[in-house]
Amino acid sequence: MAINNNHHYHRLVQLTVIILVTVLCTGSYIITTPRQWVSGETVQICVFTVNSPTSTHNNTVTVSLEETNNSDDDVDVDIVRSPIIPPRVINIPPDKSEHCDKLTLPTLRVTKARLKVTGHVGGQRVKHRKKVKLAGRVTKTFVQTDKYLYKPGQDVQFRILTLTGPYLKLSTNQYPLVWVETPTGSRIAQWINVDNTPGLIHMAFTLSDEPEQGDYKIHVDSPVDGGGSVTQTFRVMEYTLPRFEVTITPPKLLFGNDQEFTIRVCAKYTYGQPVKGNISLEVKNNGWGRGSSELRIEVPISGCRDFPVTADAAAINREHYYSQSLSVKAKVSEDGTGEAFEASKSIPVHRTRYNFKLVGDEKFVKPGLPYTGKVKVELPDGSPAVGESLQVCAGGKCKESTTDPITGILRFVVPQYEDLNIRIKSIDENGSVSTGRSWRRIMHTSQFHYSVKRYFSPSRSSLVIHAPTTTLPCLQGESYTHSLPLLYSMTNQNSANITVQVVSRGQIQFSSTEHYDLTTTPLPLHGTLLSPVTPVAADTVQGSITLPLTLPPNASPTAKVIVWLTRGDGEVVSDARQLTVDTCYTNPVTVAWSSSKSHPGDQVDVSITSQPQSICSLGVVDKSVELLSSTSDPLTVSGVFGMVEQTMVHSHVNPQVDDNKYCQKKLGNPTTPSSDLDDTREPDPFFPRPMPFYYPRDYYTEYVDALKMFDDSGLFVFSDLTVETRPCKERERVAMPEPDYDYMYMELQPVNIIAADFDGAADFSGVADDFGGGGESSSVSSPQPRTYFPETWLWQLSVLPILQEIRADDMYIVDQT
Repeated sequence: MAINNNHHYHRLVQLTVIILVTVLCTGSYIITTPRQWVSGETVQICVFTVNSPTSTHNNTVTVSLEETNNSDDDVDVDIVRSPIIPPRVINIPPDKSEHCDKLTLPTLRVTKARLKVTGHVGGQRVKHRKKVKLAGRVTKTFVQTDKYLYKPGQDVQFRILTLTGPYLKLSTNQYPLVWVETPTGSRIAQWINVDNTPGLIHMAFTLSDEPEQGDYKIHVDSPVDGGGSVTQTFRVMEYTLPRFEVTITPPKLLFGNDQEFTIRVCAKYTYGQPVKGNISLEVKNNGWGRGSSELRIEVPISGCRDFPVTADAAAINREHYYSQSLSVKAKVSEDGTGEAFEASKSIPVHRTRYNFKLVGDEKFVKPGLPYTGKVKVELPDGSPAVGESLQVCAGGKCKESTTDPITGILRFVVPQYEDLNIRIKSIDENGSVSTGRSWRRIMHTSQFHYSVKRYFSPSRSSLVIHAPTTTLPCLQGESYTHSLPLLYSMTNQNSANITVQVVSRGQIQFSSTEHYDLTTTPLPLHGTLLSPVTPVAADTVQGSITLPLTLPPNASPTAKVIVWLTRGDGEVVSDARQLTVDTCYTNPVTVAWSSSKSHPGDQVDVSITSQPQSICSLGVVDKSVELLSSTSDPLTVSGVFGMVEQTMVHSHVNPQVDDNKYCQKKLGNPTTPSSDLDDTREPDPFFPRPMPFYYPRDYYTEYVDALKMFDDSGLFVFSDLTVETRPCKERERVAMPEPDYDYMYMELQPVNIIAADFDGAADFSGVADDFGGGGESSSVSSPQPRTYFPETWLWQLSVLPILQEIRADDMYIVDQT
């Protein structure tokens, strides 16, 4: 039979051309969005095309939110559900390879939904559904009184402020109800539909001459739907303002093997002058029975006095009791009046010399790149342990390393690509011996250990962000650009488009993609090298580049950064880090006094500087009033930024990584009945054999991959590229016979040390414990005695004028009557 070879050759060439044209005309895509969507807030959806000739495709993505229930499966795309919000169509411009769009959610009553993403990108069909948690809008109402204690007949003044959302926006909605309640529950004041147009309001009422004494409550219903109500407490009682204060300064550190330490006690009037009188000092070792001890000292005092105390006198180390803390109480009686005030302090006795804290965010060992460990070594008071020698062990190697002379950080480098169990301990720590007949140790060896898992890449490619261990600075009201070092190791690839995204407060706040050439350069390795570095393979490039990272002022106090690239074989390579950023404000404000110290009759200026038309609330209260307060001020910088923590996307919120489900699909083993474990016993007529039960096979993996990096950054990722590559194993099972005929099945898991889990806006930059001072005050030749002592000097709202130089001065004269 004759064969037409030319015809077959023509068909083969035609097929090759068709396949080549198809490959060249299509690309891939990556879509990211926060894993937690917030009702009533804005959410971002970012679409990236990869190796796609965008001019030849209509790149369109439709995003919608559907109702869901607990029976829905993420991969079940055929169930039709009612839409919660109308679909949003996102068109990627023809000349762009990436595009981020914003979607504002209405106020929703549901807490769960299905996110549906469909369309065509890069010639590829997009079809994804994922369960998403719908969080409620973060709202907090602050109520601040001018002081905590009030006498009968005094004015109670308070301010109210409500902040909402991740950007701490002021609510200007009216307050439905504000009321004041007595200790017995009677309502003595009430305001309905309180106007809140400025966003910050002052309110006041006057106590009667003979009110109930005790704790009163101010109740405020939130102006935001679903915000609930908040309560602030103040106390009404007859009292005398303290004229002086007693403070105890303990030793900076007290170790179990210290032979002597010093306690300093000071008694000063509220205006800073020393008090003359007598002091009674008590030092207890907090023991019991025969181990209990108490030291008493009574001597004169004038201002401050140091008390040297020996370890034997304080009974820190008794034969039957080693103290963990000392209780110190100081009582000072003023000469002439006999008026007395006291203070107390607990002094911990430390039995280890160092504390350890992971500050390096390098969570995983990456192929082709050394692992750099960063552990901050601190003394028990939190100060850095500088220049201290410790032993570091990892990968079967141990070396001595020294902490940084400034930061106290211990840096070490492990080149091996393996699961690491890292151990750090002190060297020749003095005092770690028992004394007398006691079995206890005065001091214990300081040690620390943690484990690190491997990141898997079939191409042996990886990225490592070298994040700074210090807090990143910021500019008030402006974006700030940082330099982010990135290490890379790439096999058979010498260039790539690298994408950087920043997630903070549950929002994508920065996104950028740039092209980089990847060449072999020396790696910036800083720290003790535990073993030699392996030479770079011929098909691998290894080096580092610096990425520009722009953080807006709202990307604080923490920001999660993810960096990724795509390989020609379709693998996604990524890394993620968390950065600590200074607390930044969109509207900076400063407060300063013209003088840090003044005399009766002096004129004092207080200056407020901020943006035009800012509404500022200023309060000045006598320090003596604060000494009597038993509650902390709710309206502080830390209190405000505590709201931000609630907007973060935490690891437990809609995680994408499910090792068991992924491995079951990867290994392709269906659920198997338990009867596959052979049972050859004869049936018993009196004790019939139970019906066979079914159990699912259980799987695990010892690795992480690119998907874990997206999870750590708080993002969903949808892509037709390969983001999951980790290998899997099935857990072993052993059948153990019971005495009564049946079997018990017990799972045996690989033994592993658990890996450490590293896992209009309001402004408060002027909030501080002390106002900034100006120049020195002028002296007065013959000051008159001060007889007028107001508790609240100032409590008012001020709106800054529109001036070229934004500055408002209020001048007050210290009362001289």
